[in-house]
This record gives sequence, structure tokens and C-alpha cells, in this order.
Amino acid sequence: MLHSMSMRDAYGHDLAYVHDAGFGDLARSAATVLLRALTESGRDRGLVADLCCGSGLLARELSSAGYEVLGIDISGALLALARERAPDGRFREESILSAEVSACVAVAATGECFNYLFDESNSRETLHSLFRRIHTALEPEAGC
Repeated sequence: MLHSMSMRDAYGHDLAYVHDAGFGDLARSAATVLLRALTESGRDRGLVADLCCGSGLLARELSSAGYEVLGIDISGALLALARERAPDGRFREESILSAEVSACVAVAATGECFNYLFDESNSRETLHSLFRRIHTALEPEAGC
């Protein structure tokens, strides 16, 4: 008998490793783009929310550049890697669809964050709510 698999079930240690090894270049490239945009907007510090932060590759680059990082991911296995990579970051294990987003200078969402169907709460309404919370959290003068 088949049963429904949740995101928490799906992203165990094996898939976290595969995700980190196979898709790390995307996060590293995103870090370059985001850091350039922040520099161009005159933001050399502040909090960056990293939604679906995965294994912390983007968080590490942001933290190394002097930004505070709040990483949110539904996978505890990926967050364990993120905490090792960016020990100065703050990380929360939860769905981005219900997460509170603190006031920040930027919000990153690298990869396929908004279309994971393992997260049973994913719907048009929850996405709209998330986008409203992101808009509210962005500091008006951020320019990013």
C-alpha cells in the first residue's frame, strides 16, 4: 500500500547529501548575484532571509560577507549541514509557507522553493500569504 510522503520524510540524510552535491552550484551562483545587488544598493550589512536555505551554501557566503542570516528549511538533515557551514546564522526547521519572515534587507529563495508539492500546505492561498509576508518584511530602503 502506498502512503503519502511528507517533505520531512523525503529529505533525509541521503537526499540532503545528493541535494548539496548536485545543486550546490546554483546556491553559489545566487550568492554572487545577491551580494552584488546588495553592494550596488548600498547595503553592506543587515539581515537576509534565506528561504529553503538547504545545506547553507548561500548562507555561508552571506555570513562571510558580514550579513546576518536567517535560514528556513523544512529538512532537518539539510539544516544540520547549514549549521555547520554557517555557524553564525540562525536556522529554523519549518515550512516557508507558514514561516514568519523578519524585517530584512533581502529575501533569497534559490531553486524550486515555491513549487515543492511534498509540503501538503502548498496552495495558491498559502503562496499569496507568503509573498505578502515577504513584501512586508523587506525594509523599504533595501532596493533589492
